[in-house]
Amino acid sequence: MQIIDDFLPEAEAESVRWTLLNEQMPWFFLDNISGYAGEAKNVQYGFYHLLFHQPDGGVTSGVCEQVGSLLDAAGAAANGELWRARVGLSTNIGGLGVAHPHIDYTNEHTVVLYYVNDSDGDTVLYDGHPDTGLSVAEKITPVHNRAVIFDGLRYHSSSYPVKDSRRVVVNMNFF
Repeated sequence: MQIIDDFLPEAEAESVRWTLLNEQMPWFFLDNISGYAGEAKNVQYGFYHLLFHQPDGGVTSGVCEQVGSLLDAAGAAANGELWRARVGLSTNIGGLGVAHPHIDYTNEHTVVLYYVNDSDGDTVLYDGHPDTGLSVAEKITPVHNRAVIFDGLRYHSSSYPVKDSRRVVVNMNFF
């Protein structure tokens, strides 16, 4: 796992932030942002915007071009080919909540998370496997222009912000 602060040059980071946080940004509702299909008390709803999805032919949004410098930098850091890029938006619901631990894909891949804004909704990385037991290995606080790179087969989860109004993260998967 690697944490990189000041991931993009500041002008590019501000451009990404403006693009993804402005009031014209289209968001879509998800009942369960982790994709977990089982029954769990910690299923978390939220909003998303799909930028890129290789099985759907690549670019899925006009916003993708506006954040191209981020996708390029993440690809170089992950040393892989972009498979999916999705922006996630979690809002403050007035209480602490952590999503169900999950992996994005079952194939070997690298995850790059990019934090668009400062927020108190931590990302949680786990050691272990749900079948044999998970333990919290690390909690990473979202900081604007911070990237976190880790093995995509490592279980992880997001948290709702409690003090801040929103948590906006670009989740990129590279094969």
